[in-house]
Amino acid sequence: KQWYQRRVAITAGMEEHMRLNHFRNHYELTRKNLMAKNLKRLRKQIERDSGKIEAAKCDFFPTTFELPADYHIFVEEFKRSPNSTWIIKPIAKAQGKGIFTFRKIKG
Repeated sequence: KQWYQRRVAITAGMEEHMRLNHFRNHYELTRKNLMAKNLKRLRKQIERDSGKIEAAKCDFFPTTFELPADYHIFVEEFKRSPNSTWIIKPIAKAQGKGIFTFRKIKG
């Protein structure tokens, strides 16, 4: 009943053909760090259920690290690909703000 009352309050004044473009936990897909986490989780689940060949179909997104937690893993990957260009995307920013590329790590 509580859900229905909330729906009525949210949709009050909307015409019958109108729909809301929102769903619960939408930030799990709209935040870059959470989307990467969920895609990695999906790949692992498919690998457990169907094997590595099927899981390889999830390799459509680039190798992703969440810093600072994955820093050491990132540095290992960085050393394996010395001429690669890397992209930094801040977690809670949008419209390209704060994004930059780099090819070297200081220190």
